[in-house]
Amino acid sequence: MALACFVGFNLEASGRSRLEMAANHIFGLGDVVATTATVVAILAVSAMPLYAQPSTVQLNADAQNLFKIISSDKRKIQIFCKIADLGNQLDQADQVHDTKKVEEVSRKLDEWQGKLPEFTALVGGLTDLNPNSDDAQEIGSIILKLDEFCD
Repeated sequence: MALACFVGFNLEASGRSRLEMAANHIFGLGDVVATTATVVAILAVSAMPLYAQPSTVQLNADAQNLFKIISSDKRKIQIFCKIADLGNQLDQADQVHDTKKVEEVSRKLDEWQGKLPEFTALVGGLTDLNPNSDDAQEIGSIILKLDEFCD
């Protein structure tokens, strides 16, 4: 079960959403405003078992390929956006410590992630990547572009 734990952010004072702040913190994106796409990537990574990790060059190529695959398919865009929405719901439930809602949304998130194996496979390869590295930031920025397709 994926579980987002974004604790200790003073979000209301900053004017940014919880997801933007958490994603910026985790991916070390600085002033770049991250969106639910990044948080969904983080959630998916946390749910994946550890496998042999591909190189950062391969992960970058995979992220670019994933962007092309999802952005060119209306159905995959809808699935990705649903995953992003569920990631947002999961974060909100976690923020208010609603364990029942976290479990419910986590189950739904797992189900929807299964409908987009390309995305799940990519984020599974990110588990050993340092989120503050230039490579992680570059890959994160590619994934963030997918959020532009969501309403």
